[in-house]
Amino acid sequence: MRRALPLLLVAAAGCLEAGHGGFLDAGAPLIDAGTADAAGPRAAYPTTGIGAGVGDVLADVEFLDADGAPFALRDVFFDEAERVMLVSTAAGWCAACIEEQPKLNALHAEYGDEGLFVLVAFFEDSSFAAADVRDADRWRDRHELAFTVVADTDGAFGAYYDTALAPMTMLVEVPTMRILSIQTGFDEAMVRAVIASRLGGDR
Repeated sequence: MRRALPLLLVAAAGCLEAGHGGFLDAGAPLIDAGTADAAGPRAAYPTTGIGAGVGDVLADVEFLDADGAPFALRDVFFDEAERVMLVSTAAGWCAACIEEQPKLNALHAEYGDEGLFVLVAFFEDSSFAAADVRDADRWRDRHELAFTVVADTDGAFGAYYDTALAPMTMLVEVPTMRILSIQTGFDEAMVRAVIASRLGGDR
């Protein structure tokens, strides 16, 4: 049910080393030729500049969500109310992922109405087996998550980091689908700084 653009895997090779992340200055302009204009209508998902590093365009990928319904990253892109997407990966064996879920819920509650879209990609169960829809549903219910959870059965987000170091936290500028930052773990101060800068500054 999910496909990744072939270019994604080519671009991912060598982009990130285990334990490393990247960060693009929160105030840096991200619009260039070949990407959507952040101020204009979102007519087509960007197809140039796709890669797996900070500043690259995030490839459109399809999943099944925790209800078994199709979900694609383009669904976020075409929703013009969304301005920043926070992607976090999770696995059943990952203690740090468990600790992160209440923080993600808090960010969703605080910034969801201002244009933050939170997405958890659940990729492995507690036995290290590839996740399915039932696993994603159980994860969402266990942590009472109020945002979208998908089953990353084929490990699409594994192209961006070493999955043994889960969770990965990625921030994306939705109007261009440009990657603002990629980090292993969850640096809440950094995440909040980027979100606040993109959604109108500190309040």
